[in-house]
Amino acid sequence: MQNIAVNPPEALAPIGMFSNGILSKPGRVLAIAGQAGVAGPAVPTGFEEQTRNCWKAIEAIVRAAGGSMADLVSINIYLKDGSPENYRIMNEVRKDFLVAPYPASTAIGGVQFMLPAMEIEIQAFAVIPDA
Repeated sequence: MQNIAVNPPEALAPIGMFSNGILSKPGRVLAIAGQAGVAGPAVPTGFEEQTRNCWKAIEAIVRAAGGSMADLVSINIYLKDGSPENYRIMNEVRKDFLVAPYPASTAIGGVQFMLPAMEIEIQAFAVIPDA
């Protein structure tokens, strides 16, 4: 399936790895619950490691549904510490997982998570092509 970025001149141009909108052909919509970078007793200590764990979980879910990371159309990223440094790290890590056209994206900082060790949570939607 070919996703098409929608970035009209009337909207602010994206300043990172995201599109203002994604137009996707018909397929199966996959809603992916927020994925945390921590799981069980082995709690990663670093923000980068937690971020990578979130993306790995999302990738596993998309593949289990028969898709690829290119099928992502929208992501919401929640950060405990929305500092410029964490935002930079998050962007560097997602370069290893996302392909253009990039999904529509929102990032929100200053979030209080249910688990104190959590630093980041990523929720996503994908449109998986019909078989």
